[in-house]
Amino acid sequence: MFNIVPAFIAIRVGRLVDRVPLRRMLVVGCAISASGALLAAVQPMLGILALSACIVGVGWMAIAAASQYAVGLLGRSDGGDESASNLRVRAFGVMAMGFSLSAFFGPLIAGFMIDHTSFQAAFGALAVLPVIAALAFANRKWLRLPTAVARPAATTGGARELLSIAAVRNTLVSASFITVGWDLYGFVIPVLGSEISLTATQIGSVMSVFAVAVFLVRFFVARLTDRFGESNVMVSAMAIAGVT
Repeated sequence: MFNIVPAFIAIRVGRLVDRVPLRRMLVVGCAISASGALLAAVQPMLGILALSACIVGVGWMAIAAASQYAVGLLGRSDGGDESASNLRVRAFGVMAMGFSLSAFFGPLIAGFMIDHTSFQAAFGALAVLPVIAALAFANRKWLRLPTAVARPAATTGGARELLSIAAVRNTLVSASFITVGWDLYGFVIPVLGSEISLTATQIGSVMSVFAVAVFLVRFFVARLTDRFGESNVMVSAMAIAGVT
């Protein structure tokens, strides 16, 4: 439920990002995510949890599309020189490190609060974080965002047009296989942890260690791509993950 709705609206959200100010899109995305978490905090039943996951997924899609577009603009250059490309890689690396930090603290906070308070309290505490982010995005003094490129109002293109681009198609296919493995890990670890009687805190700690590894890799990703090239890094990373 977290991924199914965003999968069908991703292109529309991308078009919306082209037309709506980035700041507004980020604030709305954070607000949607917070509302989904608060819904689960009220009553964590199966149906409510499914709806909550759907809402949080839509909010995350809006945040991801707007934030990644904003980071891409940081490396914008009229000449398209190599320095701008390197800056863009570094900018995405820094943002990815931020995602890793959230993947580290999220399971720890959730596991600790589940063990020492309740599921409702865990959802409520996690809902506060996107609210803080929304306040930061809304305040122009706290956070400056790059100016978006003017886009035509007409709606053009679609999934077929994107898939006709070989580089995009190959990246999407590769990313799909990788995401399956990533999500299977995220699904199986809590199930296995419960089966062998680990506490929620212990399960969260295991998942946080995974995030630490991701953080370290993303810290060095710019240097790796500069030295070995993007394709070589991707192929090597997939080979190592598969062997492991």
